[in-house]
Amino acid sequence: MNNIIERIELYENEEELSLKIKGFKYSPISILVHLEKLDGLNVIAKKSWGFTDDFEAYFTYKDFTFVLFTPFSEIEIEPDIKTTPKEITKEIFDHLNKYKTIWFYSYIKGLFKYALLPSNK
Repeated sequence: MNNIIERIELYENEEELSLKIKGFKYSPISILVHLEKLDGLNVIAKKSWGFTDDFEAYFTYKDFTFVLFTPFSEIEIEPDIKTTPKEITKEIFDHLNKYKTIWFYSYIKGLFKYALLPSNK
């Protein structure tokens, strides 16, 4: 059963749409693996490893850059710049609502793929 919808909180912060996934249930790696199933979304950089508390990754979608990061026990996703149209951000969030459990093989594959990404976007 998919209960990610119960953990997602959308909010506006300085006129941009952001998303927070509350709790320890989901890893940033599994969220990125799922997001990459969205046609045209590409993870381009990371600033930390998958096994740390402080994870940060950047991805692009329709020529806009987004950041996924993990403050405390949450995963947050927000546009990298404030001029990103809310409709583009909402497409990403709508895709995330369709999250399904990531197979272990996909998780390990993503972990290695993201480890090889550059540290800067």
